[in-house]
Amino acid sequence: MTKKIRFNSTIKKRTILKASDYCLDISKLILAGVVLAGVVDMDTDKTILLLAGSFAVVGIGLLGFFFYILGNQSKL
Repeated sequence: MTKKIRFNSTIKKRTILKASDYCLDISKLILAGVVLAGVVDMDTDKTILLLAGSFAVVGIGLLGFFFYILGNQSKL
């Protein structure tokens, strides 16, 4: 006998807000990695590093803010 797991709105909101925190934390870590990789004298192309890092930080940051807005809506 299997029992279905049902999520009520409180659990959904909490999960979405945790996903928002996770995305924003990952975005900060990527930014720190890009800065550290730029400072350390490695054999990398700085332009590609900055472009790819910037796109990743902005993309994941926007996803985090989207989850934050979604989690704070009154109707889920």
